[in-house]
Amino acid sequence: MRSLSVFREKIHSALCFARQNRLLWVFGAVLTAVAMTMGRDPFMIWRSIGDTDDATRLLQVRALLDGAGWYNTVLPQLGIPEPVTSHWSRLVDLPQAALLFFFELFVDGRTADTLLRAIWPLPFLFAMMAIAAGEAGRRGGRLAFAMCLFLGATSGYATFQFMPGRIDHHNIQILGVAGGLLLMFRALLMRRGGYAAGALMGTALAVGFEAMPLVMALLALSVLIAAVEPRLMKPVANVLITMAGVLFAVVALTEAPSRWLVPACDAVGSNLVVLTSLGALTVFTTVRFGGAWSPLKCLVVLGLGGALALGAYAAFNPNCLAGPMAAVDPAIRGIWLAHVTEGMSLAQFFAKQPAIAIVYVLTVGAALFLSWLAYRKHGGGARLFVVLTFALAGLYGTIFVKFFPYAIWLALPTIAVALSRLPALGETPARTVRLAGLVTCNHVTLMIVGAYLAGAIVPSVQANTKREAAATKKRQCTIRSDFEKLAALRAGRVMNDINIGPNIALHTEHRVLVAPYHRIDRSIVLWHTIRTANLEMARKLLETHGIDYVMLCGELSRTASATARPSHRFEDYILAGGQAAFLKPITVHGLE
Repeated sequence: MRSLSVFREKIHSALCFARQNRLLWVFGAVLTAVAMTMGRDPFMIWRSIGDTDDATRLLQVRALLDGAGWYNTVLPQLGIPEPVTSHWSRLVDLPQAALLFFFELFVDGRTADTLLRAIWPLPFLFAMMAIAAGEAGRRGGRLAFAMCLFLGATSGYATFQFMPGRIDHHNIQILGVAGGLLLMFRALLMRRGGYAAGALMGTALAVGFEAMPLVMALLALSVLIAAVEPRLMKPVANVLITMAGVLFAVVALTEAPSRWLVPACDAVGSNLVVLTSLGALTVFTTVRFGGAWSPLKCLVVLGLGGALALGAYAAFNPNCLAGPMAAVDPAIRGIWLAHVTEGMSLAQFFAKQPAIAIVYVLTVGAALFLSWLAYRKHGGGARLFVVLTFALAGLYGTIFVKFFPYAIWLALPTIAVALSRLPALGETPARTVRLAGLVTCNHVTLMIVGAYLAGAIVPSVQANTKREAAATKKRQCTIRSDFEKLAALRAGRVMNDINIGPNIALHTEHRVLVAPYHRIDRSIVLWHTIRTANLEMARKLLETHGIDYVMLCGELSRTASATARPSHRFEDYILAGGQAAFLKPITVHGLE
């Protein structure tokens, strides 16, 4: 009896520890999210690299390990006639290279990179879960904390960039921006801190410019709000100063000294450092000397400082005011960019994935409405900033669906707090009402409802969704074993589908014509010219650029002929089974 009593006490103590230790809750939510996504095919991470960005990141990391040099980000296997110079930050490459080097001490290369891809995104998912749930818990207590974790773990579109296999930069960017803004909410409401928020947002911009328009717009709004409500100026200054410091450090560490003053439009460079530094200096000056200033004087000083910062940014390279694609050949927009899913608008995406689009609108719309009610009830510049953040992030998501995860992570804590405060309904206790609300509002339920609504409202959308799902099953042009077979061929130059270029380069010694990156816009234009040319023109272009092989994946190609009759276009002719005198079919280990 005594031993049984001791055992019960230990179990009780362990349960109490688990209940009190919120980090264990976060860990459980991460495992749940991974299990829900990976459970359908747990071995896909071994069989396939998957996303083109993941393949290119691994290619860049291996190049660093092979001695490419810290400042040399040229990837010789991507692009003809000129190879691509990657704009991706070494900030991500270094820890990945260290992990890969460590794993290869014990296992072979393929197992090592699989371990890297499996482990890498999980700490970022843990951090994102912890920040989002922490914000919910701060506002709504333990129940809101737990509800936010459940909502996050069951939201596939919030977590998909954090799943095993994702080693590109998107998860870090989402964590940096969404996590940084959630921490900024806290700093503004408490009127202190902001350093962690600035560090996260600075890291996000250092890794990639995807969310720069959203970040810069929201920081500008925060400065305007702080000018009217001076108590908020200190945390806003802390955010800006920290962010500027991170960007300065990244340039100093990842760029050669000879390039410290060279501007960049699509990566962190001297122009962005000057822009953020002058902006931070202006806000700091207002905090330091503007205690007795009127709101009008604050606005004038901040406006002059902002204009000076923007002018300095433009002085380095005026073209950068047009955005990251400023120096890109406009022709590639219609050739490639218009077909990239993450660049689609909400309306375009609805035609492909209506359920996800509906879930996004409901989630962000609910958070915007709830934050507006809180502002109406309590007022204050901090709550106004929250409302504007939801509105602007939601708007960006309607323009580019790549902002879906950002807006969803921002919205989940607000929804969790609202669910945790639902009152009793008649004789139904509050606990039951809240549980029903959680079951109803999680994204698994909403996806089912969204799919039903989309099919009921627009039947053609349902049919199109089924066609897309069937096509997705056929597009298996990312299987590693197939690409490894191509390594048996003599190394040469390859005319390829744009989305399999990184995989060919990663698994073989071949050099590919094209990959889905704007910095090889000349290659993309050449690729389009060849694929749409007639046979004779295609032959001349292939010979001129020394192309040895033509490797196409019929299901992946967007222009595959719908009929068996070859068209006059080179790519359609080949995919339809036509024979060209200057091309000889090759079969490699059963792969044709």
